[in-house]
Amino acid sequence: MYRLIDFLLIIGGHLSVCGGLKVATVEVDTLHLAAHTSDHFLSVTIDADVIEEHLNPVQDFTPPRLVNMARLLSPAVWRLGGTSEDYIIFKHSTNAVQSRLGGDTAVLTANQWDKINCFSRDAGWHLIYGLNALLRTKEGRWDSTNAEQLLNYTSSKGYTVSWELGNGTRKCYFKSTN
Repeated sequence: MYRLIDFLLIIGGHLSVCGGLKVATVEVDTLHLAAHTSDHFLSVTIDADVIEEHLNPVQDFTPPRLVNMARLLSPAVWRLGGTSEDYIIFKHSTNAVQSRLGGDTAVLTANQWDKINCFSRDAGWHLIYGLNALLRTKEGRWDSTNAEQLLNYTSSKGYTVSWELGNGTRKCYFKSTN
């Protein structure tokens, strides 16, 4: 069944009827789907430097007001990554303290990871986390040890997370084999 809907079309200065307003009739087919947008169409990106910067003032993801406001945007995909992801090391130790290890490297503690995941769950957001792609072995290959620690911890807690490795190719140097 078709519905008739009257729309006011405002065409700046081109129509002289009623001071620029004209009534038009449009038929809308409400029985057939023209297109479908994913429930996870909305996405939010927060740069990983919130971890690097000691999560100030974002460290506390628990205030009910923040969670309630975020929930209004759900379902959504939350990407926590960016350039800073390549300078963050996960520390599972219960006495780990968020700090800088030296240079540009920062620590993501298990406690912080728990807060991030609880916020994501409570807000109804799906978390995508960017893993540190710059950790290298002596041979220059990616050292997955720290990522494995984070994945194992995440699994042990039952968190649902998607993963990103690398933040674009601008930091990667490719050598031609020709």
